[in-house]
Amino acid sequence: MSAAPSTGDSEQALQQASARAGSYLASLQSDEGLWPNLLTGGPYLDVLYALGAWFLGRKDHPLQPPHGEAWARRILSSQNADGGFPLWRGGLSDPRYGIETYLALRLAGLSASEPGMRALARNIAEAGGLERAGEITWTRLFWAGAANGRRHEAGAPEHYFFIEYGNWPAITRQELVCLASLSIAAYLRGAQEPPSAAAAPQLEEELPPAQKPQASFELRSVTARLIGQWARMAPRLLRDPIVFRTYDAMVAEALRWPVLPVALHAALAVRAAGGRGSEALEQFERVVSMLGPENPAGPARPCDCGIRAAALAALALAGLDADDSLKTAVKALGERFRTVARANGNGGLRAGWAPGDLHSEPDAETTALVLLALFRTGAAAAHESAVHAALESLAAAQGKDGGWSDGLNGASAPDVTGAVVEALVASGQSPSSERIRRAAQFLEQSQHAEAWWQGSRGICRLYGTAMALRGLRAAGVDEREASVLRAGEWLRSIQNADGGWGEDPASHGSGEFRPAASAPAHTAWALLGLIAGGDDSSESVRRGFAWLAQRQSADGSWDPAAPSMPGVAYAPYVTDPLGSVVWPLLAIRERLGSAASS
Repeated sequence: MSAAPSTGDSEQALQQASARAGSYLASLQSDEGLWPNLLTGGPYLDVLYALGAWFLGRKDHPLQPPHGEAWARRILSSQNADGGFPLWRGGLSDPRYGIETYLALRLAGLSASEPGMRALARNIAEAGGLERAGEITWTRLFWAGAANGRRHEAGAPEHYFFIEYGNWPAITRQELVCLASLSIAAYLRGAQEPPSAAAAPQLEEELPPAQKPQASFELRSVTARLIGQWARMAPRLLRDPIVFRTYDAMVAEALRWPVLPVALHAALAVRAAGGRGSEALEQFERVVSMLGPENPAGPARPCDCGIRAAALAALALAGLDADDSLKTAVKALGERFRTVARANGNGGLRAGWAPGDLHSEPDAETTALVLLALFRTGAAAAHESAVHAALESLAAAQGKDGGWSDGLNGASAPDVTGAVVEALVASGQSPSSERIRRAAQFLEQSQHAEAWWQGSRGICRLYGTAMALRGLRAAGVDEREASVLRAGEWLRSIQNADGGWGEDPASHGSGEFRPAASAPAHTAWALLGLIAGGDDSSESVRRGFAWLAQRQSADGSWDPAAPSMPGVAYAPYVTDPLGSVVWPLLAIRERLGSAASS
């Protein structure tokens, strides 16, 4: 896309950028009032979908003609220079998943002699070759008919009998569900024939040997060795009850995660179990259908955050000439208010809004964002009962430490707390109230020694810091307080030379900030944080807005450039094209509003 004609941080340039972004955002809205799911994971998520849809026998799966070649070319377009593929846009190659990517590309019709395939084969060899493949990879190769020369023994499902899913972080929990599902499915399927297709490539014959053969040894716990011995010796009569108890626990956990990788794997296990848990299978297939690509050659979607996205879009459009768009958005949001009989024990709500239509339970952050959208658009009165119930539910969900949880593990999160404080104050609650005072205290106490806050819904310290500063501003904390001043200094200190901001997605799982190339959403978060901290006119702020204005496309959009959200199993960081428009528009609107008020 061509760049927009206006540049700089002048009020006129920002007004033009705001108008273009608002028009572009409104043009994407559906007749229903929501916005399309544009989230993308990485190439391996698409590989998982392609193989999973094929194994499930779904119509129009990407590996078959006439879709296969277009799908394969799209996957190859994300290949790194070393021949491997990243798990997220701009990431390093991950050798763990190269073999399955090679398999899917071959099944889609690519020749092993193509340059990209030869480069991938070399990358696989450099990583240790087929001998370094795990049990799950061999299971997929075996199911695809691509490992007929080898006797395959799948991992014992009993390994997952002892798993306490709740003790693990969200993405690890999802991965454990996927692994347990495949292990159970392999146990129940046995030597079932692969789906009908052209002759599968025999990868042991095709792929070159490992370039650096490594000694083959395993460090396995005593428990794992005992389970392996049990699985080899015990009859099915004794194993089945344990496997099906493992299966039931897996299904219950899978239903908590309406994300594509979990649904694909769990559906395979339920199908292999002969439909045991037919209602669960309906839910898994609904998730796969909603998150699968509209065009078989297109990208699959990792998850559904449509309600959260609509709330943010409505906030960004509020105050612009977008009455029709806001009216339909507010109507769609109002229809999605929901209640549950009992909130989960991890900071969940009894009433409010869930991140997307696939989610069964409301969460604090989405509820706060929807409430803010209703208040900012003047629509709260028309949804009085829902607003009242949601505010009561938020109040009840406040933690003992004063914060609110992201609903995953019960721990209070600064970014979620900041959003909730904004919503409560927008509803009329006094900043001097005990509830808001406790929340502000949590935010101040959770600030890192380096002055940032960690986010749970965005990447990661930039997002957390922006939302925490907005919460402190709403709580009436003076911009001259040390916590606010230090955060502003930190944001200015990490600005890139080009005027923007960027954070490596891998920061999310580390204990430190990792800089990266500037990205629109990341830059907008930094600017929103600085403005919330009282800085709306420094050289740093002017350069940041100039960066946004100069990189806006003529149609009003921005190239996402990098992931901006934590993701799901096998796609740990998610790129959000809609967010790359919403967040810059929110920042620009805030700057223009700040300039007008001063």
